[in-house]
Amino acid sequence: MQDLATGCLTCRGTCASVLCMNVQTPAVPENYESALKELEILLARLEDGQLSLEESIETYRRGLFLLGFCQTQLADAEQRIQVLEGDSLKNFQNHGDA
Repeated sequence: MQDLATGCLTCRGTCASVLCMNVQTPAVPENYESALKELEILLARLEDGQLSLEESIETYRRGLFLLGFCQTQLADAEQRIQVLEGDSLKNFQNHGDA
């Protein structure tokens, strides 16, 4: 059983286990493109089948983080899309949706 305050019962936050709750905060990619490129590399490593179980779990965990980062970046970009209309800017409206 895991101790939520200090990580796993064995390490109390000092182990490198990917299952320990005291894992370091993941590095945030510079931008969407770099996150997508890293995600593609991780996917290739997972598909290759040469990773140990622990490496596979850690790679999967990083992939989930990058996926969330990319989804957030895309959602932010969608909100910022604007169309120039006359002298003013307005939010993009998809006229195909009715």
